[in-house]
Amino acid sequence: MLWCCYGVVMGGIIVERENELMANVKRIGDVFIPFRIGFGEDSHHIRRVSDREVITFTNEFLHLGGVMVDKYVSPDSNSDGDAIIHATFNAISSAFGLNPVGYYFKGKMNSSQPILNTAVDILNESPYIMMNMVISIEAKEPKIIPLIPLIQKNLSSTFSSDEYKVNPDQIGITVTSGEGLSKYGLGEGIHVTVTVMLIDEVFKELFNLLESNFQFIEKFLS
Repeated sequence: MLWCCYGVVMGGIIVERENELMANVKRIGDVFIPFRIGFGEDSHHIRRVSDREVITFTNEFLHLGGVMVDKYVSPDSNSDGDAIIHATFNAISSAFGLNPVGYYFKGKMNSSQPILNTAVDILNESPYIMMNMVISIEAKEPKIIPLIPLIQKNLSSTFSSDEYKVNPDQIGITVTSGEGLSKYGLGEGIHVTVTVMLIDEVFKELFNLLESNFQFIEKFLS
């Protein structure tokens, strides 16, 4: 069941167009396409706060991939500024020809987790599974590289299910400052792009079967 509910406030978010989204998701398997690739991006202004400034709400801490990055960095956003989650939703929705995150989610939100959960639900409702995800981040600050394993672990566990496990090494994350050539590299914001590769479950099972047969034949002939 998708998390979207038309006209219902959930955690400070007004989520719209559930019926349209679900109808489109159900049509995804009408045409057999072995692989799908999706691309998404998102960016937010950020500001550094001092010890004297009081941050009232959790969403005023910058989050990336569901992980709090730095309590002294606050996103200029209606949410926790989680550009990875927002870009991930856009990547998955674009792979299926759906609309971007701003079309389905409206209003102020304390957490981007419902957006990520909806992206996972879209994938689970489709006949596709995640092959791999590539995340590219451009920002001067905060320091993100030490948090990469935590982000990989959180995203991999979120996209894993009883039927299919997504490993952390299926999620690649690169970080650059861009040598200060953009506003992101100058420390004024953060920019994230996400690319996902999805494979049809039936095609994957067929591929695995063929691979097993080839290995058996190779072993038999040797």
